[in-house]
Formats: sequence, structure tokens, C-alpha cells
Amino acid sequence: MVQTIAFTQIVNVETLRKQTDTTGFAGNIALNGSYLDNEKIIYSLGIQSHIQHKWQRDILILVGDYKINKSEEVAFQNAAFLHLRYSHEFTDLLRWESFTQIQHNKIARLDFRILAGSGLRLKLVGENSFRMYLGILPMYEYEQIKNDDQDINTNVRLSNYLSMTFQINDHTQLYSTSYYQPALGKISDYRFFNEQKLKVGLNENLLLTVSSVYTWDNRPPEDAPGRTFQIKTGLEYNF
Repeated sequence: MVQTIAFTQIVNVETLRKQTDTTGFAGNIALNGSYLDNEKIIYSLGIQSHIQHKWQRDILILVGDYKINKSEEVAFQNAAFLHLRYSHEFTDLLRWESFTQIQHNKIARLDFRILAGSGLRLKLVGENSFRMYLGILPMYEYEQIKNDDQDINTNVRLSNYLSMTFQINDHTQLYSTSYYQPALGKISDYRFFNEQKLKVGLNENLLLTVSSVYTWDNRPPEDAPGRTFQIKTGLEYNF
């Protein structure tokens, strides 16, 4: 398993959605990690769990995530988030979504961030082999930055995303998701996120995942990196 030292400020819920017409509970748990001993021990661990409940026209999604990457002396990465999302279907092509999220990221100097947003989700293409969705969700952002002054920032952002799913064969799916999050009234303050994720079924419930994640924050906190790139592999168990 390969993983670069990086952090992500945008949560990609799209690769976690369960495409099903069946009502009731569904979800998954994913694990990735690495261990290196070259006189100093360095290890990484990432755990992500997702559960959703589907009614006839409504879906409730809960996502939790924790990542750590450290040596015996230094924590390179220590991040966690909890994300709750509700979606109501008006038509087969149009949904309304609302979400809230709480987040911590040590490397990004983020003590905590709270988000709350609501907006439209449009199905642009809905074929069995290819699906495309567009989301436009204004959101309120409150964050506390860890520095000498303990800065507090508040913004209203647009959380826009374009999500595509390619059904390559019965056992393989490719996901491509891009987010663009500009702050309203502050053109130069924006974040960009892109993830490419390949899922290969090993059996009925277990999947191998390979993904690349690129993020860009045009106004990162002081001393925090603006650009990150991450490659990771892992296992995902669906239920």
C-alpha cells in the first residue's frame, strides 16, 4: 500500500454513495495503511466508514474518517471529520441536498471547521454504464486556525461539484469527482479538489481501491501547504 504525506480539506462523498433502488440500510468500511522501518519507524493508517438509509425518495448519509501518519517523534498527518447529508428526490433528475460537517486537521493548522450547506443536485446522465451529476450547494463555513492568535474565519462559499461514474465491467468502477469552492465576494479565495478512484471487486462484498487525490487551496493558513497530491490503495468492505 502506497500513501504520500498529504491532507485533504474537501470531503468527497460521491465515491461513497450506494447506487441502489432498495430501501433500507447500506454502507461500507474502508482501510488503508503502511509500515516502514528504516532505523526509524514510520506508519500510516486511514479508516473510513459510511452508512446510509434510503426511503422511497429520501437518503440519509453519515460518513466518518480518521487518518494518521507519524514517526516515533513526529505526527506528519492527524486528521478527522464527521459528515452528515440528507437528500430528497423531487424527480429522477433533481434532488435537494443539505449537509453539515465538523473537521480537524493538524497539518493544515485547522483546530476545527464547521460547515453547513444546502442546494441542488442534478443528474446530467443516468445510463447504466455512465452517470454524471452536478451539485451546486451554498454553504456557511466557520473555522478556527491553530496559530499564536487562534484566528477565527467565517465565509459563505459555493460547494460546486461534478461527479462521474464509469461502469467498466461487472466488477470494476471508475469514479472521477471535482469540487470547486469559491468564497462569495472573494474571487481569489477558492479551493479545488479532484479525485480519481478505481474500485475492483474481489468478491461479492470486498473491493480493492486505488485512488489519486489532488487539492489546491489558493489561500491556505500561514505555514500550511497550498497544494497536495496523494496516491493510496486500500480495501473496502460493503454491506
